[in-house]
Amino acid sequence: MIVIVTQQRRIAKMTILSQPGRLGISYEQVAAAADAIIHRAERPTLKAVREQLGTGSFGTIQKHLGQWQAARREVATA
Repeated sequence: MIVIVTQQRRIAKMTILSQPGRLGISYEQVAAAADAIIHRAERPTLKAVREQLGTGSFGTIQKHLGQWQAARREVATA
């Protein structure tokens, strides 16, 4: 986070979206982890996927896991 002081002495905060060294986890990583969990006949929960990956925020995992589940539903109904 960068803090910028304006002429009126107000502080504006600006978040840097891409921080060096922090790329986050990808959809492909979450999908591979969820597939591995399914292969073990277990349920791919947020906690199980995070344990499989060893990293990642629950918010990011939830977003990718939701996409993975939607893709599986589409294949199942096709």
